[in-house]
Amino acid sequence: MKKIFIFTMLCMQFSTLYALSSDELVSIHNATTAQISSLVAPQAGTLIYNTTDNNLYHYNGSTWVSHTSKLVPYLANDMVSTPTSSTSTITLLGHNFTPTSVVTIPGFDGSINGVDIISPSKIELNITTGATNNFDIVVSNSGTLNTQWADNGIGLLSVSSTNGQSQLTAATSCKSIMDNGFSTGDGIYWVDPNGGNTVDAFQVYCDMTKDGGGWTLVFRHDVSGGYFANDTEADSLNEGSPGLATQKYSILNKIDSIKSAAAYEFILYYPNENIRNHWTQTFDPRSGISPTSPVAGYTAISIDSSGSRWGGLELDSSNNTFLDGSVNHNNWWYSIGSDVSYGGGMPGPSIVVQIVEVYIR
Repeated sequence: MKKIFIFTMLCMQFSTLYALSSDELVSIHNATTAQISSLVAPQAGTLIYNTTDNNLYHYNGSTWVSHTSKLVPYLANDMVSTPTSSTSTITLLGHNFTPTSVVTIPGFDGSINGVDIISPSKIELNITTGATNNFDIVVSNSGTLNTQWADNGIGLLSVSSTNGQSQLTAATSCKSIMDNGFSTGDGIYWVDPNGGNTVDAFQVYCDMTKDGGGWTLVFRHDVSGGYFANDTEADSLNEGSPGLATQKYSILNKIDSIKSAAAYEFILYYPNENIRNHWTQTFDPRSGISPTSPVAGYTAISIDSSGSRWGGLELDSSNNTFLDGSVNHNNWWYSIGSDVSYGGGMPGPSIVVQIVEVYIR
């Protein structure tokens, strides 16, 4: 034990003896780009640290060569989507970007308005787009290009016409607008669930903020505007007037074409009470009365109200509303499409309410 202790002490002393201090490090002369450029006939092999771009340079007898200029840039983005004929700033993420990195977009019919190298891992690129196409993005460090493969530049920029801003640029859904980066916030957009036929496009209200965004308003009822005349009206009414100002609105007849997955993903929202049920179900609520409770394929995601036999949406059996959420029962709480007054309003989440909204994605 004594020998081990003496050996350990000697190692500690040796380490302390040879520990470096800052004044023992070799210091290379610092200069700005302007100062370096003003040097007359520097000796070949001269090293200097450029404080303007924070790079080490050596003089090869004819020019100053950056020691970092040959770093291979790397792009780590997912696809960047932007609409046609628009100006926007897109962010490129990756590694080994330098202050002198050059960004090009081969075959691009728009324009690059500005390149801002934020850091070695981030570039902001301001562009004005032209026609619809997918483009490669190339980053060059003094001629050394990012190695091109999928997700490292190839097809990285998607210029799309499906931004939902007009009938001619209709998207397939609010969710596709959100997923492709075309959202400008909650509001009215053009969609064509069938895709490719702008004659069939129509306007919808998209909620781009609730639960990840990409929600299409498919039903709204404010009883201050009266009640629905019948189930047919509750299924389709005021299709050309989407939005939160329309008191009676329904495009429930379009939910099969709007939904983005096999299951229906709904939000049932009561704005005055700030109560929201978010769930999925495979049962088509317009197809009939559910033989089970909850409905087939029901999966709760975030449920604020579960009372009064809540179990998803089904066709109503009471003849007082179109759909309800008191599943497999004559009660009609969570009423969607009330055609009669109930307590001065309509049955909601176990309470009487004035306004109800339904969203799908």
